[in-house]
Amino acid sequence: MSKRWMIPMIDFVFLSLGGLLALLTQMEVIESVPLDLASGDAAAAMESIESQKDTVTITTTGIALNGGTITRDALATAITQEVVLVRIDSGVAAGEFLPVLTAVHASGERDVRLQFESGGSGATP
Repeated sequence: MSKRWMIPMIDFVFLSLGGLLALLTQMEVIESVPLDLASGDAAAAMESIESQKDTVTITTTGIALNGGTITRDALATAITQEVVLVRIDSGVAAGEFLPVLTAVHASGERDVRLQFESGGSGATP
C-alpha cells in the first residue's frame, strides 16, 4: 500500500473510534427520582396560601387592586398579602406597567407573580 491511501484510512479509523466513543457515552440509563407530591394537610396548606393573595390588574384604562380602582401612588401601602398576582392586559405598554411593578416592589419583599393577558379585553378595572 502506498502512503497516499493510508491517510484516508487513518482518518476513517479515528472517525469510527470517535463515533463508537460517542455512542458508548450516550448509553447511560437515567433513573427518575420519585417525588412525593403534596397531598392531604400539605395540599390544604398550599391551597390556603394561594387563596391569600392580592391581585393587581393593569389595563389600558387604569389599575385595580382586588377588583377596586386604585392609583399607582396608593398601591404600595394598599398591598397586604405576601403573594401578589400582577395581571397585565395585552394592550398595556411596558412603560405603563413597569412603574406599577416598582410600586409593588416598594410595598416590601413579596412573592410577585406576573400574568400577561392575551386578547386585550379593554375592560375597566
